[in-house]
Amino acid sequence: AELKEVWQDPEYRIKHCGENHPNWKNGIGKLPYPFEFTKQLKESIRERDNHICQLCGKTEEQNRRKLDVHHIDYNKENLNESNLISLCKSCHQKTSWNREFWIDYFNPELMIASAVLVADF
Repeated sequence: AELKEVWQDPEYRIKHCGENHPNWKNGIGKLPYPFEFTKQLKESIRERDNHICQLCGKTEEQNRRKLDVHHIDYNKENLNESNLISLCKSCHQKTSWNREFWIDYFNPELMIASAVLVADF
């Protein structure tokens, strides 16, 4: 069956939505962002990252849209610039799965060490 048909089945939707979905995190995704998470803050993060997705390397121009600003620790309240990173929409969606992996992957200390190793090479 096609995906569209599968999602139209009420029983399937009940089994795979909300609390039953494997990505469910007690509804925290519906919490609002803090007032301080402004357009200016997001733009400053994009500028810091040279308007380049920090995962795949594509530019905003290549993506034909502004980059998303991702919270590395998934805590919307943590607006420390070291906790924010620019990602294209496609890469940002990838970070919805396996959160512990991405927290480690984007760990600022590990990223700095990796950049130093590459620079020294």
